[in-house]
Formats: sequence, C-alpha cells, structure tokens
Amino acid sequence: MGFKITLTEDQVSQMWVYLARCVNEVESYLRDDDITGANAFMDQVLKEAGKGCHDLVLDTTARLRGQTGWRTFIPHG
Repeated sequence: MGFKITLTEDQVSQMWVYLARCVNEVESYLRDDDITGANAFMDQVLKEAGKGCHDLVLDTTARLRGQTGWRTFIPHG
C-alpha cells in the first residue's frame, strides 16, 4: 500500500515562498545574535506548518551556515 501526495503548481509555489520567508526570518535573527528570537520563530513554524517544515527550515539554515553534518542519524535496527 502506498501513499502519494499530489500538489498543484500553485501549492508548490506557495510552499517554496513560505520556506524562503521562514529561512530569511531565522537568518535575520541569527545575524543579530538573537537566538531566543530564532527559537521562538521556529516554535511558530512548528505550530503553523508542522515538524516536516520545521526540519526543512532548520536543515536549510544549517546548510547556509556550512553545517551540513549537524544532524546525527541513527538507523533503526
């Protein structure tokens, strides 16, 4: 049994706009050394869009800052 999500082009476009806005906002907090503000904003992203979007914003921000290996994945046995 498979699961497939189908998005319209408009929905995909809206998603990219939202993600870009979130990454830009987090970066603005980080440029100002405002970790509290960045964390509060990321909490808002989590509430608005869920964990998947939260993780995409976090991953993108980390990559922009050269921290590509910041996560440690533990494979399930």
